[in-house]
Amino acid sequence: MGKILKLAVFLAVISGLSGLMLSYVNDLTAPIIEQQQIAAVQESLSVLYGEGETFEPVDAELPEETAITSIYSVNKDGAVAGYVYQCAVQGYGDEVTFMVGINTDGTYQGFVPINYSGETSGFGSRIADSEFTSQFDASSIDDGVDTLSGATITSGAVVDGVNEAVEHFNANYR
Repeated sequence: MGKILKLAVFLAVISGLSGLMLSYVNDLTAPIIEQQQIAAVQESLSVLYGEGETFEPVDAELPEETAITSIYSVNKDGAVAGYVYQCAVQGYGDEVTFMVGINTDGTYQGFVPINYSGETSGFGSRIADSEFTSQFDASSIDDGVDTLSGATITSGAVVDGVNEAVEHFNANYR
């Protein structure tokens, strides 16, 4: 009985020390990971609008069940030039995150897929191809976006997310 107690105490001490070390490493790496995530978002925003613009997070009330995860206003020369919606939808294989830019005149600025690594190569991953992304090149948000044949689950989910962004834009900024 004494040997079992000693082993249990030894295991508890080792587990406690392991937990403390993991906590310490997490505290060290959390700010670095957060900075990398912010840099990735800034890079995606810059891909949509380019140089000379500033991006500010918009504090907007969103419905509970929405694909929209964040909204950024695009400021150019002191005026709002448009809005960027970051969305997350369930694709065929995994969650797909993307950004869509909408100009204040009601045209798309562009589409940038951020994470679609869980999608089947050659099918769901086609949302990053020009066949899909070219639909967002300065076209009107009233024209709608088509799904991709052969990748209807993923592209359909992305289109649903884009439609939610358009509805939010129309209700709040148009």
